[in-house]
Amino acid sequence: LQEAQSYAELMRVAGVTAREVAREYGRSEAHVSKLLKLLTLPEPVRGLLDRHEIPWSAGYELSRVTDPEKQIQLAMSLAGRILTRDA
Repeated sequence: LQEAQSYAELMRVAGVTAREVAREYGRSEAHVSKLLKLLTLPEPVRGLLDRHEIPWSAGYELSRVTDPEKQIQLAMSLAGRILTRDA
């Protein structure tokens, strides 16, 4: 999440867009946007991401779930290997 936090801080301080950040750092706009979405997740889910207990791609998919409690529940299931990508 450090990369996402760095992008968010740059956007805040410099007043630039995700598109400008992506261009400046040689990333795709989609990559930057997906990373920034991780910052909207509840703290327990961000902790699992920080500890590499779930992959960031799963975190992005969880960010699409609107209920924070469901996000946490799904993340815990992923971390416990109860839920898989193919389930």
